Amino acid sequence: MASTGQSSPNWNFEIGSRHEIFFNPAYKGDVRLNNFEQLWALPATIAAIGLVLLIPSTIAAWIVLRWLKGYSTGRKAGA
Repeated sequence: MASTGQSSPNWNFEIGSRHEIFFNPAYKGDVRLNNFEQLWALPATIAAIGLVLLIPSTIAAWIVLRWLKGYSTGRKAGA
């Protein structure tokens, strides 16, 4: 039996059907199906957002470092 609030089309099984589930015996209300949605959807979304933000931040850091390196060699920015 799924815990309260776990309404998903993935939980609509026929009575008597067998499926692999994961649960902690200490927290029997926290039941997860062995599928991508239940196990990896949130971590994959967070990782994708992190990668999307990493690209512009890396470019910005590279630009700032080049700008600061220009000051350390005595050159003026924009020259």
